[in-house]
Amino acid sequence: MHKFWYSFGYSCIVSILLSVFPAPGSAIVIERTIAVVGTEYITQTDLDFFAITRATQVNDSTQKILLDNLINDTLLIQIARKEMIDVYDSIVKSETDQRYQHYRSQFPDEETFNKWLKMRMLSVSDLKSIMKNGVYKEKLIYTLLRKKTEPVTDTELQNYLKKYPDAPAKMESVRIRQVLLTVPANATAEEKETIHQKALQVYRELKSGTPFELLVSRYSEDSASKEEGGDLGIIKRGEMLPEIENVAFALKDMEFSEPILTSNGYHIIQVNNRTSVRDAIYQEKWKQTIDKLLKEAKAKTKITIK
Repeated sequence: MHKFWYSFGYSCIVSILLSVFPAPGSAIVIERTIAVVGTEYITQTDLDFFAITRATQVNDSTQKILLDNLINDTLLIQIARKEMIDVYDSIVKSETDQRYQHYRSQFPDEETFNKWLKMRMLSVSDLKSIMKNGVYKEKLIYTLLRKKTEPVTDTELQNYLKKYPDAPAKMESVRIRQVLLTVPANATAEEKETIHQKALQVYRELKSGTPFELLVSRYSEDSASKEEGGDLGIIKRGEMLPEIENVAFALKDMEFSEPILTSNGYHIIQVNNRTSVRDAIYQEKWKQTIDKLLKEAKAKTKITIK
């Protein structure tokens, strides 16, 4: 999925189902329609689902903005269907299976999971169907926007850089994780070489397939980032040591570096979520596509809010 897709996202399915599905013996609740988009009805339960995927809850202060966002997504899905856009079942199934495994892992054991399902009168199939529906809608809108958003051409990029020559410094960013092996200021040449060899060993373990997070927990001496898997956050040009910056912005997503020596010691870094100027321009075009599609759809579609 493109890094700039404003996805529905997903939160804890446990919370979703607890808030939506009543336990046995609860009073039956008649669904309340809160909006109609064309011929499609949006219920309060739909909004509850949507709110949780945005990591929030429906209340007096969030009801309107959440409903507006849900209406927008509903319109985009309707456009995608009219254009006969679809997504491969295999892609939806694969993503659904991954999410199911993620949520299933939140239960301490199989017995607790099964008891919870029984309390909600749900089967594993029901649970996967809920997830599958959400994944399908995400992929549908994503495919629509990819189709409607033109790639950034070399000419567009060159013209942009001529107009905004400082764009790389302001717009390019990377997310960095590191393993840091410190070198004391008073270390002898022999001690420095020992630390260097240890850094090379970490690098060799990375090349052999050892997970980066495991090596962080095993070797890193940066206490501030160690508990976060070595994550240093999103960093722009000019915000890090030059020795690290030069390497970081030369790496591709998920690539890792050889040991880098700075005044702090040896760093082995991994880059992800890299954003280039071309990416930033595409992000803006993506947003413009959304605005254009929604403006046209709202002019043609009757929307009623109850």
